[in-house]
Amino acid sequence: MTPFERFILLFSLVLSPLRAATESSSSITIYLYNYADVGDRILSETEAQASRILASAGIEATWLRSPVREHDDDPQQARERRLTPSDLFVRIHSRSSNLPRAESRYSLGYALIPKGQSTPRIAGVLYQKVQEVLRLSVDTFSFQLRGISSQPIADRYVAILLGHAIAHEIGHLLLGTNEHARRGLMQAGWDARARAFAIAQRLHFTEPESRKMREEIRRRIGVPHSLQSIQSLQLVFCHRNALH
Repeated sequence: MTPFERFILLFSLVLSPLRAATESSSSITIYLYNYADVGDRILSETEAQASRILASAGIEATWLRSPVREHDDDPQQARERRLTPSDLFVRIHSRSSNLPRAESRYSLGYALIPKGQSTPRIAGVLYQKVQEVLRLSVDTFSFQLRGISSQPIADRYVAILLGHAIAHEIGHLLLGTNEHARRGLMQAGWDARARAFAIAQRLHFTEPESRKMREEIRRRIGVPHSLQSIQSLQLVFCHRNALH
């Protein structure tokens, strides 16, 4: 082996773990607060749908279902887990009263984008609005949604839309803005065409959005953070003030 070949081999051995670390660093943990008491089957499919959309953007999602009542079980020990800057918090609300914003009849959620240097972490989706939009989609695209009266199929469509809504709001948190795009998952107030694409699981982030979100996750991971637990976030997760 020539000196040059040895150098290339050594360089590749050094570069490989660095490349792996970079690729694996685009991961987030999502604390899910199910205030709407969505059933386990729908919730599991919702997580799978949102994970699929995020994975298509190069982002790996880990889900932790967090207790929403003081005496709820906490099998994943979400209350005690130490927070990191890449952790996000998503609430599923049953209704839309007193929520931060409702831009149109098709708005399915919100993302809290703080002013200044604070990192956006908190978003919410509206379960009743998802169901209403699904019913509207059934009226508009009944030829595409044959069998919607079957409960398992209806639950799956609810989960698909709910997963898309959650991915959309996570997009706002990672992009750091409540502005919308002209096309794709991040467009505002999904029209009939966008709803059809969502139901067909063909609504995604654009490549520039995906790249920007991955860069933001890597930036957050590099930010020093204090060892703060979920229980210490009283202002954010005080159950008496929770919107649901």
